Amino acid sequence: MESAVQAYITALQYNPDLYCVRSDLGNLLKALGRLEEAKACYLKAIETCPGFAVAWSNLGCVFNAQGEIWLAIHHFEKAVTLDPNFLDAYINLGNVLKEARIFDR
Repeated sequence: MESAVQAYITALQYNPDLYCVRSDLGNLLKALGRLEEAKACYLKAIETCPGFAVAWSNLGCVFNAQGEIWLAIHHFEKAVTLDPNFLDAYINLGNVLKEARIFDR
């Protein structure tokens, strides 16, 4: 897996504005349990392309995994605001609201 991480890093050295690649690197790091590094990737992807709903949702997943429920909710809501057809973000939002027993939102 580390070779995949390095491949993404190399691609980003050639073009640091590849927000989709940065988000994909975040997904890999998240899968490896490297949540802070994943969070940094998603934040940079959002900085590069603020309308990239996928990065907002992925960042919400990291916050949820870290127990930051309200930050997770905020990021999932931002994702569905940016892309009202983004099914995964709605599912992520519904799951975190259900787990937190927040039924009036």
